[in-house]
Amino acid sequence: MLSSRLRAADIEKGNTDAQACWAQAKRDGVHVEKEGFLRAYSDARQATETQRSICESLARRTRVFFLWYEDLLYDFARTLVEVQAFLGVPPRRLTTELVKIAGDSYAFVTNLDELTAATRRLDSTAMR
Repeated sequence: MLSSRLRAADIEKGNTDAQACWAQAKRDGVHVEKEGFLRAYSDARQATETQRSICESLARRTRVFFLWYEDLLYDFARTLVEVQAFLGVPPRRLTTELVKIAGDSYAFVTNLDELTAATRRLDSTAMR
């Protein structure tokens, strides 16, 4: 299984099996099984809605900071400054040792159009 063989930490540490697996994924692409992907997507969407409703309920009773993954992606430094301000700690530069190993990982998914279309259909039926 790709996920068990391909971890960023292993690639960075020079694990030859992980490096070979990564080279193959970049060369040949990765095909994602649609039904399993849709189950995971649906489960994640349901969990997100549940978490959002819990957070909104808590926000009515106490101070809550909504930290969105997308905010970390688009402006990591600014988001961390906002988190530190919310926590009431003096702001300082925070760093990570994580290294992004590829540009756009979607470029390696050979059936991305199929998955995108399937999630759009799933989203449109959920809105009804």
